[in-house]
Amino acid sequence: MMSNILLKFNIIIISVFLFGCVENGSIGNNRNSERIIADKKKVDAFFDSSFKAFDRSMQPLAKYEGKVMVAYFWATWCASCVRETTMLKELEEQYRDKNVSFLGIAVDNTDKVENFVKKNGITFEILIGGNDAIDLSKQMGNLRKGLPYMVVIDADNNFIAKFLGETSKEKLEEAIIKAIL
Repeated sequence: MMSNILLKFNIIIISVFLFGCVENGSIGNNRNSERIIADKKKVDAFFDSSFKAFDRSMQPLAKYEGKVMVAYFWATWCASCVRETTMLKELEEQYRDKNVSFLGIAVDNTDKVENFVKKNGITFEILIGGNDAIDLSKQMGNLRKGLPYMVVIDADNNFIAKFLGETSKEKLEEAIIKAIL
């Protein structure tokens, strides 16, 4: 029994040592390309998704492919989300002529969201999701599944930035400018 435990312990120690050496060795120099491939898969998952519009029609996110994209996962019951919508509205107006698309994906009741959008004069597209929207945000790096969550994607479909929680206008604008250039 004791020799069995020692054997398992030794296997674990040797495994940690071997994998630790590989991670820090020349294979570790490939981490950037591995991350790019992983991020590309996440972006592909985003553009393969569809969500409901206010008229209940399914809208494919693929229509945003090839544009600088700010995707915003939010809800009307989320106080920081509500505050950020004003900032997003301003930035959408500012960058409309620069091929930057803003999209809100609300994790909420359709009627509540539609009323909020009308009341606040939001002009960028808002789609409605449920658990599928939360799952997509998780695939895109939102491991906590928190709101608000925002991603900026450039026209070549690369992740530029991800923001969990309320974000400043300056940080978001910096990411948008980086995506444009």
